[in-house]
Amino acid sequence: IGILLGYGNGSFTAMIRYSTGNNSTPMAIALTDMNNDGRTDIVVVNSDTDTIGILLGRGNLTFDTIITYQIENGATPTSVAVDDFDNDGQMDIAVVNYFSDSITVFLGYGNGSFRSQLTYSTGYQSMPSWITVGDFNGDNQPDLAISNYNMNNVGIFLGYRNGTFAPV
Repeated sequence: IGILLGYGNGSFTAMIRYSTGNNSTPMAIALTDMNNDGRTDIVVVNSDTDTIGILLGRGNLTFDTIITYQIENGATPTSVAVDDFDNDGQMDIAVVNYFSDSITVFLGYGNGSFRSQLTYSTGYQSMPSWITVGDFNGDNQPDLAISNYNMNNVGIFLGYRNGTFAPV
């Protein structure tokens, strides 16, 4: 992962690099506070190692060594979204898995670790490639929208605010 700090005049510092692991192939990142310390943390999906990684921010423009969490073998995660999916005040993570045709949801403890991992099918050979969070039905609960590359459509999963989702 590369970070370039802006000077505020359209120019940037030299890139600061953080490793996501050997042959990990990082595909997407999200920024949030995963451990409730008020500092920005980085969440990354690594497609070739079937992992997500968390880099906890130290607040001084540096990050701790990456902590990785395994997704099913061969999943190939490609995109990540963060929100409080279970209404506990802690940030949670959702990723789409291109080759396993699924969404994996990691429910956070609020310290950078997770208590459970839930998986939802996106449909046979759908090949989901992107995920985002929004309130798509007006109930003030975070829902998920995914793009299904192989189906040429968008899938919506409505959130129940307890960490679970149902496809529409």
